[in-house]
Amino acid sequence: AKQVVTQPAHPYTIALLNAVPRNVAGKHLPKAPPGAAPRGSADLQGCVFAPRCPLADSDCRAQSIALLETDEQHLVRCLRSANETIALKEG
Repeated sequence: AKQVVTQPAHPYTIALLNAVPRNVAGKHLPKAPPGAAPRGSADLQGCVFAPRCPLADSDCRAQSIALLETDEQHLVRCLRSANETIALKEG
């Protein structure tokens, strides 16, 4: 769990962490992910976060995403590289 919070590898995890209020005045205002969550009955292909993800492209929407190993004990279901995801976290 610590690794998920300190080194998130999926844009959805980063969006969730960015939505958490911090107890630091003026430093961090919570930011909700853009758009709306898909309805439970929606027939989505590919990544279910793609409609709300700033890194998503047509590949994310077109295919089922396999689990990828980012390191020995961390799996992610995302086509974006670790560098792209890190940039999203820092941005």
